[in-house]
Amino acid sequence: MNLLQKMMAVVLGLSLTLGLGGCSCTPKLGNYTVTVKLSDQFPEQFTPFDVDLIGLTPAEKGWAESKSVSAYFSGSDADRNSYQTAGAEMRRIPLTFGPGRDRSYVLTLDKKSERYNLWKGQVRYLAVFAQLEGVSASGATDPRRGVLSLDQCDWGSRRQLDAIVISPTRVAVPTPPEKK
Repeated sequence: MNLLQKMMAVVLGLSLTLGLGGCSCTPKLGNYTVTVKLSDQFPEQFTPFDVDLIGLTPAEKGWAESKSVSAYFSGSDADRNSYQTAGAEMRRIPLTFGPGRDRSYVLTLDKKSERYNLWKGQVRYLAVFAQLEGVSASGATDPRRGVLSLDQCDWGSRRQLDAIVISPTRVAVPTPPEKK
């Protein structure tokens, strides 16, 4: 082997080592239990409001982060109507919170659940849109919206994620731990 061949062999070896060993996780939908709950800031009596949970692909994440929540809940929004609540995709989970109703909802995504099996090839995020009365904002900082990663690479071995908490003024979505 001449010097050039030896250098090429070293470069190829390093490339394979770094390329194959550098990423130990394949992005995909993890197995989780996700709870959406109302904060204790809600009084006993309050005006009922809608919350939509939407399973999103990576390509749809940007849409969810910039979508006007007011337009989304306008009643004639094509985007909201395009996400099915039943059938082949079941991508939208409509919830209504109010007096006399449950103050939480538990979404279980595991290999036994129908939703997991429908979502596993495409969904990586869960968008939360809340129709909170008296809160108005727009753009990326709208507090009535949040996006939760459902990617196994973000949460490691965790199966129970911190709760998504809805208060009268905002949606608080947990963030994955920092990668080391």
